[in-house]
Amino acid sequence: MFDINKLLFPIGLMMAANAVSAANVSWDCKVPAASSTRLIAGQYLFNYDPDKSAASVVDPLIKYHKNGFIPVEKIKEKGDKVVFSWKIRTGNTSQKATLSYTASIDRKSGRFNVHAIPLGYDNSDNVGGVCKQVPGPLELK
Repeated sequence: MFDINKLLFPIGLMMAANAVSAANVSWDCKVPAASSTRLIAGQYLFNYDPDKSAASVVDPLIKYHKNGFIPVEKIKEKGDKVVFSWKIRTGNTSQKATLSYTASIDRKSGRFNVHAIPLGYDNSDNVGGVCKQVPGPLELK
């Protein structure tokens, strides 16, 4: 005869693992037109694990300078909206810049807004777009 508890325990573990992995969310966000100052790229990819309060982001600029996703520094959740903030340092030894970004995603409507500021300069850029939730976590090939 078999012990039902020995059978149910592995099933419970599998269900718990699926529930944990279901918490991860990934978005593919697109901005319809390139920004006038070129601080904002046409596409952003996000991986977000709300259980761990951790996220990562990549765009063409990040991919070029960091060769992949970078961690998001701050995450705020406001109802259906999630807000990510990060910085990237670009350039070589003679020309460097630090860019600060804030992006918000409305989970229900998919509306996306990204704001970029080059630290130490007066200009900034703010552009809206659309995000689509996609299976993840996303990886670069």
